[in-house]
Amino acid sequence: MAASPPILDSSTVLLVGMNDCLTQFATTLKRRTDANVQHVRTKTEAIGIVRKQPTDCLISEYALDETTGLDLLREIREETSALPVLLGTTTGSEAIASEAIEAGVTDYIVLSDPAAQMTDELTERTGRAIRAAQQSATNRERARQFDAMFNDSRTATWVLDPEGVLARVNETAREMVDDDIDTIIGEPFWTLPWWSQAGATNTDVHQLVEKALNGSFGKAVVPQPPEADEQRV
Repeated sequence: MAASPPILDSSTVLLVGMNDCLTQFATTLKRRTDANVQHVRTKTEAIGIVRKQPTDCLISEYALDETTGLDLLREIREETSALPVLLGTTTGSEAIASEAIEAGVTDYIVLSDPAAQMTDELTERTGRAIRAAQQSATNRERARQFDAMFNDSRTATWVLDPEGVLARVNETAREMVDDDIDTIIGEPFWTLPWWSQAGATNTDVHQLVEKALNGSFGKAVVPQPPEADEQRV
């Protein structure tokens, strides 16, 4: 018996369908983890739960009462692309797998007998799906925070590649120089017109970039020209 992923202890897992594998899986999750496990029979019940409360992962069998897990998946994807949805089938149909992938399934599982032997695989794949979804959410939040900083009109912002070469410049920084920015994309950061004469190197900025590339923090004070209309960071 494999150890349960720790991430399940703080997760809400929704199981849809009365397949023996899912029933055994629900029992195992409740016994081996602190997960909040909900087990329903129909698509309508599942949609109601997803709409009313946070759910970390949904696992559905293909054959549901009066519908299919594929229909459930499609309806879920009309509302959110973030919720991990695992679809299980007892047939291993390539056609169903293809449709599920097209509809945005997170994982596709063949539910084989005996049910007890499927619990370890379901546990591992559920934990993996939740971890991936949480990492994606973290990445989206970091991207949102970066965009907010990059678009801040009070702060000049530059993005460098791993070699310290200029990759992106925000509008605030663009307004500080007269140069055509497109012509200096790809140039070393310490030779740029914000702090250096043409062809020259600003030693302080160069050292700052080297510290950053080595994983350290640093700062350099670069005076603005007297004619600058307003102070920039």
